Amino acid sequence: MKGYVFAGDGRAELRELPVPEIASGEALVRMRLASICATDLKIIDGRIPGRPGTVLGHELVGEIVAVADGVRGYAPGQRVYVPGDTPCGQCYECLGNANGRGCHADGTIAAFHFATQRDGAHAEYVAVPYAQANLTPIPDEVTDEQAVVMACGGSTGFAAVESSELRMGDTVAIVGQGPVGLAATVAARLRGAGYVIAVDVIPWRLEMSMRLGADVALDATQVDVVEIVRRLTGGWMADVAIEAVGTPQTFLTALRLVRPAGVLSSVGNYGMQGSLTLPLDAGAFMGGIGEKRIITSTSPGGKERGRRLMHMIEHGKFDLSPLITHRFPLGEIGAAYELFRDRREPVFKVGIRP
Repeated sequence: MKGYVFAGDGRAELRELPVPEIASGEALVRMRLASICATDLKIIDGRIPGRPGTVLGHELVGEIVAVADGVRGYAPGQRVYVPGDTPCGQCYECLGNANGRGCHADGTIAAFHFATQRDGAHAEYVAVPYAQANLTPIPDEVTDEQAVVMACGGSTGFAAVESSELRMGDTVAIVGQGPVGLAATVAARLRGAGYVIAVDVIPWRLEMSMRLGADVALDATQVDVVEIVRRLTGGWMADVAIEAVGTPQTFLTALRLVRPAGVLSSVGNYGMQGSLTLPLDAGAFMGGIGEKRIITSTSPGGKERGRRLMHMIEHGKFDLSPLITHRFPLGEIGAAYELFRDRREPVFKVGIRP
């Protein structure tokens, strides 16, 4: 089979590989549609630890080929959604209130196996770990593109809103309108936000945010975002801010947009880029920063979350498939990665077919 492999030293290449053999508790899934995530680029660039020789990718919709012992209720040919994080379903974090967040099965961070601990989704076949806990059957009414966009970025954006405990009628400012931030924009609307403010520096991203439900879109290169939000809220500032980029600058912007006693929910992937310095001097505390609640989160995995997401899509609650702006066959995946990295034209997500 073909697979796109992290080769080390900032390189990735398409290779011919053996079809994976599955161990107890695993399923062999044939890729129908995968997509590229910014995390894949960070692995190639060394900003997230990767293992040379490992297949990249963690956003996958596929078809079951075979299941090993310990996996019940699935059949060959069944179309399934595979989450980017694959918790074990057995540890304290999985069975307790964390719902799989914080699962460290196999030495992972938050159950992130694909492309770091084991071969990922950018191949013709994928061995899915802890299949019983993670494979979600996809309803006939849900397309591959609607499902795959939720495997990592979409679910992460929703998690940012869920973790913030955003209330009906709240004003929310979402810093970053890539796929994660756009998903947060949609989720904020679903949760009943009274006013949604989108912030980015790329005009075509801001156009998409308005299309998906933002009330106002602010270009941080053209306006003083903090001052505009102060004016829009009558001096109150946002009840909730969501940071969906993963840089110190965007984190601090989000922090300044939150009112005292408000919530900053951060899901940006900072990678290994050094420390994040917060303005925690005495003056900053007196100015209200010390009164703000900061929450960090990730994309939850597991089939129950997948079931809920597919259920909402099935019944028309949202559709993020417009974020799949480009499509490539697996044989041209190098060009797909190049487009996704360079953004020489408007691109949100790039779909990969076998």
